[in-house]
Amino acid sequence: MNYADELEKKLSKGVYAKYYCEENGECKYFSECKKKLRNKVPKYKCDRVRIGTNYGQPGIPKILCVGLEGICGQDILNEEKIVKGYLKPSKAVCNAHYNGVIYVLEYILSAFIDECKKPVSLISNNNSDRNKVTDKYALTNFYRCAFAPKDNPSLVKNLSHSKGMREHCQEILIDEIKTLKPDILIVQSSQWPENLWNIMKEEFGFNKAEIGFGNHDQTSVFKGKINEMLLVLVCTYHGAYAKFKSKDYIENKLNPVLDKAIELVKNQNAVKNS
Repeated sequence: MNYADELEKKLSKGVYAKYYCEENGECKYFSECKKKLRNKVPKYKCDRVRIGTNYGQPGIPKILCVGLEGICGQDILNEEKIVKGYLKPSKAVCNAHYNGVIYVLEYILSAFIDECKKPVSLISNNNSDRNKVTDKYALTNFYRCAFAPKDNPSLVKNLSHSKGMREHCQEILIDEIKTLKPDILIVQSSQWPENLWNIMKEEFGFNKAEIGFGNHDQTSVFKGKINEMLLVLVCTYHGAYAKFKSKDYIENKLNPVLDKAIELVKNQNAVKNS
């Protein structure tokens, strides 16, 4: 059993057994969270982390990405296959989130893996020459469920979340982070659920941004700890957000933040190896 399989087993027996404990495997908060979503049907529910087969391999930082969505609109290229099957997302996947995720992954991992080249732009449709990085990270979501209108269940954008989900989903997220123990935690959204930042500051000791851009440090890097080990938090906009398509944003805000994250991890490794 490799490290990723061990983590999945640990998550199933610990985190998910704690929350997804109803008779049909639903989350113990599911009924409460769904209560006010009238005329809605689940698009996905009781979401779990996707862990790449080579997550946590020696010499490669463990990277956990946190997003806002669940299964991709195209079944042939869903999250599970992208993360575990090493497929390269692109515009054809109809999910700009992954283009942003893969850019950040390639940028960071290029500093640790010789065959991984630093990207010069967001992923294009022609991605056959892209390096395979998706097997080396894990992906989870802020929200465990999302709901589409009954009269349009195939909708993949602007899905509904409830107040209950904003309150309870972060409990599961924090437990996932504690189990996966990433070196780098990437959050790609400027719309954090209420109170999550305060919880993360308390749990992991994040304080002042090492580098931050935006009125509320929407693009930034923080230094914290998990089990007395360094935890680097990287905050960026969602890959579908307009700023993520801006050359100025990429070169003058995002890249310096990623450079700082790399520096922090390398300094930590140097200390461990000294």
